Amino acid sequence: MMLWIRGLIMNKKIVAILTATLVAFGIMTTSFSSIAYAAEATEATEQVEGEAPVSDEMQSEEASEVEEEETAKDEKEMDNIDRAKNGVVQINCVYKTSDNISHILRGASGILIGEADGTEYVLTSLALMTPDDETKNSFLTALGVGADDRERATLTYEVVIENDMTTEASLVNSSVDLDLAVFKLSQSLYNRTPMTFLYSADNNKSDYNSVSSAYALGFPDAIVFETNEVYYSNDRVNKTSGQICNIIAEGDTQWVEHTAQVGANNAGGPIITEDGYVIGMNTLRAEGNYYYATSSNTIVKALNGMGLAFSSKTFADLQAEIEADKPAPVEPKVIEKQEKIPVWVIVMTIVLAVVVIVLVVVVIIILVKGNKSNAAKKEEPVKVSPTAQYRAQSTVPAGFAGDSTSSDTTVLGAGTSVSDSMTGTNMAAPSQQLNGGYLERTKNNDNISITKTNFCIGKDDLHCDYCIRDNNTISRQHAVFTIKGNSVFVEDNHSKNGTFLNDVMLVAGQPQELRVGDVIKLSNEEFVYRK
Repeated sequence: MMLWIRGLIMNKKIVAILTATLVAFGIMTTSFSSIAYAAEATEATEQVEGEAPVSDEMQSEEASEVEEEETAKDEKEMDNIDRAKNGVVQINCVYKTSDNISHILRGASGILIGEADGTEYVLTSLALMTPDDETKNSFLTALGVGADDRERATLTYEVVIENDMTTEASLVNSSVDLDLAVFKLSQSLYNRTPMTFLYSADNNKSDYNSVSSAYALGFPDAIVFETNEVYYSNDRVNKTSGQICNIIAEGDTQWVEHTAQVGANNAGGPIITEDGYVIGMNTLRAEGNYYYATSSNTIVKALNGMGLAFSSKTFADLQAEIEADKPAPVEPKVIEKQEKIPVWVIVMTIVLAVVVIVLVVVVIIILVKGNKSNAAKKEEPVKVSPTAQYRAQSTVPAGFAGDSTSSDTTVLGAGTSVSDSMTGTNMAAPSQQLNGGYLERTKNNDNISITKTNFCIGKDDLHCDYCIRDNNTISRQHAVFTIKGNSVFVEDNHSKNGTFLNDVMLVAGQPQELRVGDVIKLSNEEFVYRK
């Protein structure tokens, strides 16, 4: 026994094999255990209470929940709009005969404001409530009013309560510039709800950008003498849908440009948000498929100046309410999980242990047999020849040169300072303005500096860098000037009346390089490029 153990120890190859096997076994066992424990720890940390593998049934439930949320949102939006309809009223310009019978000359949609337990007012279009003399005389003649009586005849105003029941209204103030008429009711309307204006506290027109959809409210048809003398209730209020396109400032007046169709049937009525707030009063002003409403910013300023009590809310207050209504984020609760070794780790460990044991047994058997065989044989003298000595030469792999750096290696930190070849300035300072020269406007000698990579000129003051308001032939976003390197290019932006470079019309969408002294025409508006 001692002999074969001694022989086992003296055989260096066998010892090396056994040692390597045991080391490999230990490393693999440790690795499997580490991987298993890491996986278990990650799973325990990330697992949230109630979480389970996503099945087809759960996916279907999630899709159903999303659909229910969208349906609930649509229903809420419809409820808001329906509530807003309750604040739209019919106001009529009428003539009362001697027997106190009212005859409608013209009617319009109106916005009910005020306080439910106080004085109420109606806002509407001044143009619809003030007919010219010719229209008035034709109307009175048709009613059989004599010439002398026509000169003395006065028109009055009334607001529909329900069916043909009305209450008198008196004009307290008006504005031709705003197309706004303010009427005071002789009694409150208890079956209606005053509307709420949404406006910017600092008269900032960019606050309207938060409005995605807009709706114009009014009645089905225009209310006109002999053609459509009707009394509409609030359940006949219609809506047309559209989008907010722009907010146009003309002096102190702001106009809401939108695509919700407006006519004589709903002019004087409100343009509202999906939450039911009033952001303007519709007028008969239109340009193609674009319609214009006197903005809530402008109306609120006028009403405050008159000292009227009415319901209003700022964009900032509405946003704060929305944020407050959002549910607080739910903190995921970690489920503590008892540590246990996965089955596959146990199986792999057992297999490796068996392999190691088999290898050890095989090596021992081979060694024992070898020792017995050697003991049975006589030892023959062995001539030992001198072993040739070789001096090992160290070799260097081809292409390797000591500490030299490979051409394929990127030095860390290189190139951290980037210079913009187009502007000659360091890109780490993007706040610096670009210098693309300037345009000299021939009409008024204005110098327009081109200080942005893409510089737009047109009549849309919300989306252009330079706005031309005094030329109706200019398109909304007529042309774009682009800085590329040390060059400046002009490009027609599909304008209606074209862009010209030195009297040559540009092809829309194809930029042309500018040179100092070039003459650019946007329609008939002339500029000279300078540097």
